[in-house]
Amino acid sequence: FDLHLGLSGGERRKQAAMLFSADLLRDTALAAPLVVCGDFNMWWPLPGPIFRLLRTALFDAAVLARSQRATYPSALPLLRLDRAYVDAGMEVQGCGVVNDPRTRAASDHLPLWVDLAPKGSAPALAVGQAGA
Repeated sequence: FDLHLGLSGGERRKQAAMLFSADLLRDTALAAPLVVCGDFNMWWPLPGPIFRLLRTALFDAAVLARSQRATYPSALPLLRLDRAYVDAGMEVQGCGVVNDPRTRAASDHLPLWVDLAPKGSAPALAVGQAGA
């Protein structure tokens, strides 16, 4: 799932409550590993309703990859607004932010990338490995 939460705290709380109370995420999580990513507009993960909802069901991919990097504003990234969260069915193999002249010109947010694999699957082959 890709999302863009609102700027105000009240709007974000309502959106997160709708997302996590909906059958949509719960039913999807029963059928397949779950990934939720996008612009969360959370200046920092302070204890609060959105953080509690995320923490109870999902894991921050950047924390798992030990690669927490700011994404906003792209010209001088100071805040980590863009995030990816995964459930226990996903393995985070890497996570980062693309910061180059093209990405800084393209948006006020830097793009986030995440390399994922379903847990229990064969590891992905890197380019240059035998068999790749």
